[in-house]
Amino acid sequence: MQSTRILGSHPIVRALSRAAARLAESGDAVAIVGERGSGKELFARYLHAAAARPAERFVRIDCAENSPQRLEQALFEREGGWRRASGGSLLLDDLPQLDRELQRRLHAELAAIDRRERPQILACLDRELAQHRRDRRLCADLLDLLQPVEVVLPALRQRRADIPVLVQHFLRIYAARNDVRAPAIETEALVELWQYDWPGNVRELESVVERVVVLCSGSVIRASDLPPGIRGDTRESPGTRRRADSLPRADALHFRQSL
Repeated sequence: MQSTRILGSHPIVRALSRAAARLAESGDAVAIVGERGSGKELFARYLHAAAARPAERFVRIDCAENSPQRLEQALFEREGGWRRASGGSLLLDDLPQLDRELQRRLHAELAAIDRRERPQILACLDRELAQHRRDRRLCADLLDLLQPVEVVLPALRQRRADIPVLVQHFLRIYAARNDVRAPAIETEALVELWQYDWPGNVRELESVVERVVVLCSGSVIRASDLPPGIRGDTRESPGTRRRADSLPRADALHFRQSL
């Protein structure tokens, strides 16, 4: 997703926007927790933009990088490393995947400088901090140094009311990219999208809309244009779809200081 806006009018999304404004101003470290595809990197970029930091000072490091040598270089190379984000934001994606020794080294380097000289540290996690502490996946010294604020992003199935807004957003993006007029979408197709559980979250929805824009030959997207796994006329595994009158209520936004 290319936009740095948080799209949607659901109360959870509005709370996220308010939280982002406060966090961007504070510069505190942030642990962004959510399922894959829920928009963790998007939220990190939103924080960076809200703080009016230079675009080139947003540095993302994939802590799940398979090559330890490349990862070490990305973090600690002599002429850059995490210091490339000085005055900006350092996104540590999949932080629990980072080797513990590299976590300790990162802690030592951050601890050696004044807090005001550090970039804002943004860490993406698949589970809440408390679980990672129990599993010893994260270096306790690093967590104690950063004391990150924890923000838990909702899964798409928890904010289904925002699906039409997201669909229209992605329709405009991919119609422009393919130099075609954005198609309309019929109500039946939106109902199908509403009832699907979206295990891949917003990223999966974006992929579906992109596919439909490319393959749809008409000016209106119909239910029959959706991929077979999305439509209700196929046999999915139990729990993949839900009745419109039994949709779950959205969970409250987690927003707390980690101790």
